Amino acid sequence: MANLPQVIPHSQQFETLVADLATVFARIPASDIDQEIRNGLRYFIERLGVDRSALLEFSADQTALYALYAYAAPEMRPFIYTEDLKQKFPWTADKLLGAVGYCR
Repeated sequence: MANLPQVIPHSQQFETLVADLATVFARIPASDIDQEIRNGLRYFIERLGVDRSALLEFSADQTALYALYAYAAPEMRPFIYTEDLKQKFPWTADKLLGAVGYCR
């Protein structure tokens, strides 16, 4: 475990990151939402030092999981999935469903 890179900053830094994004979304017109979501995903990967970021949504009955938006670092292949991600990544989908405070 000690050899794993630390990608999640301390809670205060993470809260600042989320607050920064919330500030942006609070002041933009509805017509700019799509672009600002993409910009926010880019901001996350830059600040957290990860390769990809995505905004996912479960279907209403939670039987499917779809990527609504995604961003990949310039050196990475784009994240393009139009199919049900719950079928492709069942472990991840189960973990997300278990995060009650964040997914429901």
